[in-house]
Amino acid sequence: MDRELFLQLLRGIIPGAFIGCAFILELFWKSRPTQLDQPSPRQIFAPVFIALALVGSFAFAFPLRTPSGLFDWLGWMPIPLALIGIAITLAPWRIGAIFIALFGLAAALLFAPRAEWTGVDLKSFTLAIFASSGAAALVHPVWERRPLLLFAVATIAAGGMSQVLILGFHALKLGQVAGIGASMLGGMAVAALLMVRLRKSIAISSHVIAPLAIMALLFAASALAQGPIVTETRLDWVLVLLLASIPAAATGAIMLLQRKSTVVVWISTLIAAGGPVALAMLIVLMTREPDTSGY
Repeated sequence: MDRELFLQLLRGIIPGAFIGCAFILELFWKSRPTQLDQPSPRQIFAPVFIALALVGSFAFAFPLRTPSGLFDWLGWMPIPLALIGIAITLAPWRIGAIFIALFGLAAALLFAPRAEWTGVDLKSFTLAIFASSGAAALVHPVWERRPLLLFAVATIAAGGMSQVLILGFHALKLGQVAGIGASMLGGMAVAALLMVRLRKSIAISSHVIAPLAIMALLFAASALAQGPIVTETRLDWVLVLLLASIPAAATGAIMLLQRKSTVVVWISTLIAAGGPVALAMLIVLMTREPDTSGY
């Protein structure tokens, strides 16, 4: 692997993973469980912190400058995402889903062309709405007692979007944007598992987990919306639907199997989340011609 490419990958992955791990340890290690309907000040601050961490990680991996193009906006995207995270923390679950869907519409308008529309532009617009609105499934009440599984599903979704970007468009920067969010979620999940292992009585509230996981997933969806899934493959709409269906597929699996054993629920839900990603990558590999020009 090229040395500069390897260093860029490290700059995108390592800071986010360490920040996410340290953040969750600090948030929960000395905290006492709170009632789900009474978020603590720490829980309200959590989306703000994770937004600052995402902006910092992005700035460390790529230049952070005044937006002049589509990619430049991604460095600042966590700022409105923090407001959505706070809204999900404070508002009832179903109202939180409305905020996510509205973000999808706003992102679609942001990434829309300023002049005449083409098929590529239409698919980017549609993907932004579908992927963001699909994330609304992750605020379903069925996840309230499965915060760690929610972490895992969000990591699969964000990381899968990153891989589809890299495979489909040879666009390392766009792929790294999704990878930054996924690496931070991965660090957070590791910290959560450590605490469960070392402190078996700990209770992790989904009021903290859901906003943070969804923020990273929406960040990845915003990046993906900038890489039009079109040109060499006629199955571009299939890719759009597959990637947008990840949260809904995982939510449906856990709803159907919530009375089964923990192992069955975990395996089935992760397969339901990873299946669309695997199919999307397979379609890209089988139908898209190599393109080394980048995006």
